[in-house]
Amino acid sequence: MVPLSRTMRTLQGGFAKAFNRRWKRSGPLWQSRYQTRLVDSQRYFERLVFYIHLNPVRAGLVDDPTEHVFCGHRELLGKVHDPLLDVDDALLSFGNTTKSARRTYLKRLNAALAEEERAEVSELMPWWTPERELKPATGRAYIDELGRSTGLERGPLEAAEFLELVCCGLGVEMELMTGRIKDRKTTTLRHLVATIGIERWNQRAGKLGAILGKHPDVVSRWARAGAERRSLDQEFAETLDRLDATLAESCRHNPKIV
Repeated sequence: MVPLSRTMRTLQGGFAKAFNRRWKRSGPLWQSRYQTRLVDSQRYFERLVFYIHLNPVRAGLVDDPTEHVFCGHRELLGKVHDPLLDVDDALLSFGNTTKSARRTYLKRLNAALAEEERAEVSELMPWWTPERELKPATGRAYIDELGRSTGLERGPLEAAEFLELVCCGLGVEMELMTGRIKDRKTTTLRHLVATIGIERWNQRAGKLGAILGKHPDVVSRWARAGAERRSLDQEFAETLDRLDATLAESCRHNPKIV
């Protein structure tokens, strides 16, 4: 597993080199090493989001964070066609529907901006909160102090190995996936396999389709349908997570697979 520190070094180093070449400069670009913080409460999460989104305003680049194109604020408001953020997950911290969540988010963002105008930034932003021992929430993946993830380890699998494992995890025969049956149960199984394969296990629609005897577009369509069902069907989403954990456990106990 690649440590977070190595990923950040590659990202920051590559950007710094490109920036220096473009502007014909040399030397460090970043002020200091990246920081990691465990977000363990709604209040802390909100202050962190507002701190980031109000940075362009605080720096005097814009009067409204919506005017800054390199900002997640625009994505949360639905003003970016292909956002980098997981918008739904972020908005769920502010409400249960898109409209109510965005309204609450804006209300609290404006309140945070007004609060900044009345006090020192260091008293408000999360980086300067009193020191305390950080403890990860139980039952959830996180990044430890060495940059290692405690989440599922998904090793590289060939398409045939992946399909064999996933069919075993689901307790079904491969023939069911390759056949012409289109009942509700079989359709659900196909959606599960395609979604978890493409989204979480780095599988390609073309390679899966070659083994299943399906056109890559068909497998991609299964994955899209599964992704939509995951957001709307709680039972389907839970089944997807259980299958993911089962596959990871199988790989962990069978090192020859990876």
